[in-house]
Amino acid sequence: MTKRQEPKEGDIVLVKEDNTKRENWPIGRITSVLPGSDGLSRTVEVSANNKRIRISAKKNPRREHLPGQ
Repeated sequence: MTKRQEPKEGDIVLVKEDNTKRENWPIGRITSVLPGSDGLSRTVEVSANNKRIRISAKKNPRREHLPGQ
């Protein structure tokens, strides 16, 4: 079993959208990481398309190697 990489503020991510092709997913930046009671990252706040959204760190977002990184 591999340990997942913990998200951190400033990470550039692809924000998965259901019923949308992957190439159309918006690119966002993690603005804050909200840990659970166990200290692990459970929720992240992402800024994408001039909106801030909170999403599960487990399901989303997808950290990708994007050009310029």
